[in-house]
Amino acid sequence: MGRIHTAQQGADAVAMAKNAGFDNISVDIMIGTPNQTPADALAMCQMAVDLDIQHISAYMLKIEDGTPFAIGQMAQHCPDSDATADSYTEVSNMLTAHGFDHYEISNFAKKGYQSRHNNSYWVLQDYLGIGPSAYSYMNGKRFHFP
Repeated sequence: MGRIHTAQQGADAVAMAKNAGFDNISVDIMIGTPNQTPADALAMCQMAVDLDIQHISAYMLKIEDGTPFAIGQMAQHCPDSDATADSYTEVSNMLTAHGFDHYEISNFAKKGYQSRHNNSYWVLQDYLGIGPSAYSYMNGKRFHFP
């Protein structure tokens, strides 16, 4: 996926955050990645659940024109949209079975740990994005700086 860390390094980072005293931790998982099977998606989801965290975002890969994945024609190595949707449904069911509330399209949280940041988008609250390509919404207008 082009990340600079492995899944194990991500799990180790969660453990370090817990050891440092953090008690509200979220991780992201991706569904529909190159060569991913439904069993792979569920195994990744189980790994996230086993971290004993409070929030998981489960995103389905969408390859945008002009990105390295599009240029490299990675879509041909990804599951089709039906298989990806099936994996998403299975992941959603697994997370729900493990006590995560499916409160937003891609987000699942233990009771009391829904992301206020994510919810602010859905109720059109103002927010300021900081950093490269960050988007903001203020006074009814959405904008970004490239």
